Amino acid sequence: MASLRETLDALGKKAEAKQIAEAQRALLDETAAKAPTPLAAMTYNWPRAEVYVYLGKPLDLAPDLEKNAKALPEEYDPRARLGWIYYKAGKLPEAAQWTDKALELVYGPRKGRLLTQRADIAAAAGDKKTEVILRADAVQLYEGLPAGQQAPEALAKAKQALADVGSAAP
Repeated sequence: MASLRETLDALGKKAEAKQIAEAQRALLDETAAKAPTPLAAMTYNWPRAEVYVYLGKPLDLAPDLEKNAKALPEEYDPRARLGWIYYKAGKLPEAAQWTDKALELVYGPRKGRLLTQRADIAAAAGDKKTEVILRADAVQLYEGLPAGQQAPEALAKAKQALADVGSAAP
C-alpha cells in the first residue's frame, strides 16, 4: 500500500494516495491491535509511524507507541518511533527526549540511524554544537562496525552530513 501511495503521489493523484494511506492506517492499526504480544505489535510501529506522518497526524499515534514503550522497557524501537513522530510534528524537546531514551538501548548499525535522527533534531533546534557531536559519533560508530554489519552508504552519508555541518557558517 505504501508503494501504491508513493506511485499515486508521483502521478499527482494526491486524493487517491490519501485514500490509500487512510486504508493502510486502518489496516495497520487493526493488525497491531490484534497482535498477540507487545513485541508482535512492535513490528508495526515503523509502518504505522510512517503512514501517520504522511497523513499529517503523527501525534495521533503517540499514545499507542507510549503504551508499547511501557510494555517493552528493554526495546529501543517504540522510543525511536516516538522520537521520530515528535520530530516530524515539530515537538523538538519531546523528540530529543524519546530519541535519547532509544539511544540508551540500541546497538549496531541501528544506533547510527538514531544518532543521525538525534543530530537532525539538534539541527532543527538550532543546536549546532550537539549536532556536530552526534554526527561525529555516527561516523565513528559506522567506522567501527564489524565486517558483517558495515554500511558503506550510511557511512558515506554520515561523513557528508558531518562535513556539511562543519562547513556551514556559524
